[in-house]
Amino acid sequence: MKKLLVISSIIALTLLAACSSKASKSSSNDEAKSVATSSPTTTNRETTPVISTVLLDEKAFHGEELEAVKVINQRAKYYNERNSEKYPEIFTTDTVSSTDLAADKENKMIITKLSDPKFLSVKKELIAVSVHETYQDSPFGSEGDTVYTLKNIDGVWKIYGID
Repeated sequence: MKKLLVISSIIALTLLAACSSKASKSSSNDEAKSVATSSPTTTNRETTPVISTVLLDEKAFHGEELEAVKVINQRAKYYNERNSEKYPEIFTTDTVSSTDLAADKENKMIITKLSDPKFLSVKKELIAVSVHETYQDSPFGSEGDTVYTLKNIDGVWKIYGID
């Protein structure tokens, strides 16, 4: 009787260990699937999730204001993508703002929404516009107003400064 109890206990423990190992492998596979499916954008070092950004409605603007809105939308897009090639191209060469996206590698902030643009000044060579921005993972808060100053350089609007 004692032998039967010992053998039954050994079989039960072996089955439990096998089931636990299989569950652990299944859990690891599920996590790997989750990372792969929710993170289609891949960089050399890490996989980052795709975040949907609500941009300014370009159909609501005309002329110089439309051109400024397009540049601001591009800035949010390139910033969120961490596109270090295209991001600096939308700034003037004498910009007072940083265009080096790699300078702060710990920065995980994402611009999630641009809204409520207020054109403060629209001149032939210079536009100033305030835009309400909403952020994810920002160390400065979840939202704020940003003032963009844009210059017309040879017929192309570029960002001169961001405050």
